[in-house]
Order: sequence, then C-alpha cells, then structure tokens
Amino acid sequence: QNQNQNQNQNQNQNQNQPTAAEYGAYGRQPGYPPQPGYPPQPGYPPQQPQRMQPRQPPADPYSPQFTNHRVVPYLRGSISQYSLGGNSACTSICLVAASDLCARGMPAPSSDQGNAVDGWIFGGVQASSASASGSPNPSHAGIDDLWDMPSMRHYTSSLRRGSSHTCMGLDITTFDNALEAAEHEAAGGCPNRVLGRWALLVTKPPETILVMKDLGGVFYYLDSHGRNQHGVNVGHVCRFMSRRALAEALAKVFPAMDLGDCGR
Repeated sequence: QNQNQNQNQNQNQNQNQPTAAEYGAYGRQPGYPPQPGYPPQPGYPPQQPQRMQPRQPPADPYSPQFTNHRVVPYLRGSISQYSLGGNSACTSICLVAASDLCARGMPAPSSDQGNAVDGWIFGGVQASSASASGSPNPSHAGIDDLWDMPSMRHYTSSLRRGSSHTCMGLDITTFDNALEAAEHEAAGGCPNRVLGRWALLVTKPPETILVMKDLGGVFYYLDSHGRNQHGVNVGHVCRFMSRRALAEALAKVFPAMDLGDCGR
C-alpha cells in the first residue's frame, strides 16, 4: 500500500511539472515553476514591462479653446466697436492698439483688463470719425487711407510701416506663411536677429484684426468685433505660444465663405 501511495504521489507531481514548451514560453523566472499546493510565487507569470508615457506640455490657460469654435480670451473688454457705432472702425482701432502695444507690450490680465481693450476701441472709433478739412470719413478704410490722416498721425508717427502683401486663400498654411513673411521683414532679413515687438494688420474685407508678437516670442491677436458665433460678444485679445497655433486660430476666425459667382 505504501508503495502504491508513493507511485500516486510521483504521478501527481509529474502532472504538475511544466512541459518543455511551457519552459520555453516563460523562461526560467524566479519562483517558476510554482510548487504544488502553494499560491502563485513572486515573479510568476512574468510581468510585461510598462511603457513610459511621454510628458505632455503644460496647458496654457489663456490659449483660445476652439471646442465648437468657442474662444477663451486672454483679455476681454466690456464693449465692441459696434457698441460705439464704429461699424467700420476696425482698421483705425488696430492702428491705435499697434502704437500702444509696440511701445509698451501686452498688459497682463487683471481686474481692470478691460480698460486696455476698451481704450483701443474708444481711440480708434474717435480717430475714425474725426475727419480733417477736406478729408472724407474713412468708412471701411484700409491702412493706405488712414496712415497719413491728421486724426491718425498721433498713432502712426511712432510706427515704422512695413510692406503690404495680398495672400490668396484662408487656410492654415497661407496664414502661417504670411506671419513668417512679416517676422522675416521685422528682422530685417536676418533670421538670427533678436526681434523686438512687431504688429501686423490682417484684413479679410471688410474686417481687420491686429496680430502682435511680444518680447519672449508670445503671439496675440486683437479683435474689436463681437464674435457671437465664437462665444464672445466684446472686443478681446487671445494669446498663442507659437506662430502655428496663431495660424490655426486665424483660419477659424476668418473662415472661407462661398460668395457664389464672386468666389470665396
């Protein structure tokens, strides 16, 4: 009887032993093969190595969030140009803001942040409505019409005017190329030159907004229009940490529209 019991125990042990194929699949891991009658040993079955997840850059709380085309402004005014009856004053507003921003830089958000945006809108509407002797009221005027007007000289005298470019298309690449050209001109054609502040008026008739690059390489745009479709109905400023991000936003702010026989 003892001999039969020993044979049965040997058979049970042989059944619990791993086959050669199992050895090949798992290798000789610590604690493998498990001992019969014991819980799983440490290291069995072998664990797959965990992959390190790439670190994501910190989110910029003031970057525009275009979820369903909604904008989260960096600065928000309390009025738009339409609040003052300045339906066609956006180019004047952008020139007034460019003069201030190139001299002093973009103000930081604060409890009185609307004062800066409202001040640019007030100044631009006032300059647009003021007509000198013999000068027409600059309705939907472009920068060529406004630059030398007496009501604008207070602002344009502190700016150095660059070139004007006409771009075809409203896609991201077109906006990015236009911004790159403006940056290259501001640097005087020297790509390694340390740049100061510069501003660019972007016009998609009949609307104009201001793009600005501040010290430190941060980009902004000022929009004096109310953009109800983007969730903001007052003048506002948005911030971008790269030129590409700004180009993507401009493509959404200025979408192409089908004008029938007139094209896009």
